[in-house]
Amino acid sequence: MQQAKDAAKDVAVKKDAGVPTQFNLEELAGQGQEFVTARDTKLPILKNRYKNSAVRDEADVKYIEAGKQGDI
Repeated sequence: MQQAKDAAKDVAVKKDAGVPTQFNLEELAGQGQEFVTARDTKLPILKNRYKNSAVRDEADVKYIEAGKQGDI
């Protein structure tokens, strides 16, 4: 019982994390990008299907049967 009371009185001591105060960003340039490819940074292309769109014209090669007006 006495040990439980003594343990409750213990104070945690904060340890120094060793974090540098200054960073040399030139030394760190490019780190974390080893496996990034052009495919990872490619922007998606969105197309809106409007009334006169080629994907709605049955005679066009780009025709998509499931495409409805207003679809993206």
